[in-house]
Amino acid sequence: MPPETVATAVRKAVAEYPDKRLVAHFMQPHYPFIGEIGQRIEQGGISPTGQGSTVNDSDIWTKMKFGLTDVTTDEVWAAYRENLDIVLDEVRVLVDDLTNRTVITADHGNMLGERSRPLPAPVWGHPRQIESPELLEVPWLSLDGEPRNVVASAPESRTRLDSQTVNDRLSDLGYK
Repeated sequence: MPPETVATAVRKAVAEYPDKRLVAHFMQPHYPFIGEIGQRIEQGGISPTGQGSTVNDSDIWTKMKFGLTDVTTDEVWAAYRENLDIVLDEVRVLVDDLTNRTVITADHGNMLGERSRPLPAPVWGHPRQIESPELLEVPWLSLDGEPRNVVASAPESRTRLDSQTVNDRLSDLGYK
């Protein structure tokens, strides 16, 4: 999801729900890499279903872990930083449009071959059940502004999703 699309949706939600707290989740700097540097990296694992079919079709983290790519750690860091710069450019413009208190943070970090605990093995990406500072310590920037005057109300609508759809979506986002 391009950051411009998310920012547009945030502006629409702010206008439509002036008495609600909002959470916006930009994908960047998360993989896939969308910038010029990142697009030169054979990333694999990107398909309409979010699934790679073989190890060779795997995401960049798996390829690096198993030595299936000539891409260097420096190149992946450059692509990751480029993704961060792309999203921060859009966030800078967005926060100028937001008058209420705003927090900018992340949902996790990434590892690019750093060693973890309890087993001192190199880790790539953000695998489950790995507790390391690189993955768990995230930035937190709170921008001044009045808190929103939040008013409780019943949901406008509810859509029940079957567990397979929920699991597929979480997997597509890299959480399963």
